[in-house]
Amino acid sequence: MRTSGADRSGTTAFLRSLVKLAPGIHAGAVQNMKFGRELFASRRAETEALVATYFALGGAQAMITVVGRDELEAAMREPERWGQLMVRVGGFSARFVELSPAVQREILARTLN
Repeated sequence: MRTSGADRSGTTAFLRSLVKLAPGIHAGAVQNMKFGRELFASRRAETEALVATYFALGGAQAMITVVGRDELEAAMREPERWGQLMVRVGGFSARFVELSPAVQREILARTLN
């Protein structure tokens, strides 16, 4: 059984899978992608190439999440300093500090380092 976060073939294979979906079937729905912070810090050129390839292959939209556990934990401790932090929840975006503590903990549990 395949589950979220269980990719075994790498990021390029993941993106290639997404572009196989015909836009007419999913009406160009946004693709939610969660990447670790390291890709955007120490491997920026590779990340830019991956995203460019995704769109070059026919990708329609992308919602890329890059937030780490440290930021979420800090927002839980000091919500007054993190009012701008947006997260994706069940198909919509929300301010993390406005979510219930239970939802915050659930998001934290699903977040990469």
